[in-house]
Amino acid sequence: QGNSSRATTTTAPAIANRAVSILENMELFFNNDDHSEHSVMVRQLPKPNRDTYNVVLRILAKTPGTRDIPQLARHIVERMQYKFEHFQILDLQPNSFHWNCVLLSYQLCDDWQRPILALQLVLEKHEELENSSYIHLLLTCIHNDDTRLGASVAIRLYQKLFETTRLNVPSHFYSHFLHAIRSLDVGS
Repeated sequence: QGNSSRATTTTAPAIANRAVSILENMELFFNNDDHSEHSVMVRQLPKPNRDTYNVVLRILAKTPGTRDIPQLARHIVERMQYKFEHFQILDLQPNSFHWNCVLLSYQLCDDWQRPILALQLVLEKHEELENSSYIHLLLTCIHNDDTRLGASVAIRLYQKLFETTRLNVPSHFYSHFLHAIRSLDVGS
């Protein structure tokens, strides 16, 4: 049984990298209108659509690894945004699901700064997020090895939420928040 969990850990990044590579190959000639031999061969690949991006992002959200995994996920969502803005492909407009996949990938990331990186993303994209995104950030804080860092990020999120009139957070937000700050001294 020990071997199977180790195999899963080592194959997960390989599967994620393969999924990203396939997506990138599908995107390669996304807007290519030439009729060269190479272009005709590649055109046999379908153009990526919303489902394609969703599947790749779900894979990345479930893949443990280094900071590279969340960065890959973020780049994919940013490419979706670019295609939405520049090519008017409406079904590629990112929404909170896509950003939540990036936040989920931070939960499995082994970078000790992952709560800070996730908070930076939330602060940048807060207008595009839903309440579930804040829960994902708090879960990243809870599962961080450095509980004091996780607690300080949770407090920063709490302060930001209440600075911006976003007061209608779900009740389970508070239970996650309290869980994230449990490591703080009462006298602090």
